[in-house]
Amino acid sequence: MKNSRLLHRYAPAAAITVAVAGGALAWSQVVDRLRHPDPPASTGRPAAVVWSARVFRGEAELAKWLRVRGTTYERWAREHPSAAKLLAARRASP
Repeated sequence: MKNSRLLHRYAPAAAITVAVAGGALAWSQVVDRLRHPDPPASTGRPAAVVWSARVFRGEAELAKWLRVRGTTYERWAREHPSAAKLLAARRASP
């Protein structure tokens, strides 16, 4: 009988303590996820090249811009092969 009284006396406090601890653990997980989110996976392919704060969607557009500035697309492509590949892939795809 004495054990039953102790259980009724301390059970609510124990339940509240467990609930608060569980809530704190859950919120710590939420805060961690918000501070360190997983970046979304990229499903698209690059469709343009950003150069000198401008967006070029094709070789001709970039070649014209380069020509006005005294150089050629061919020279630019030799010096920046990875960017040139992006524009060449765009030209090859429909």
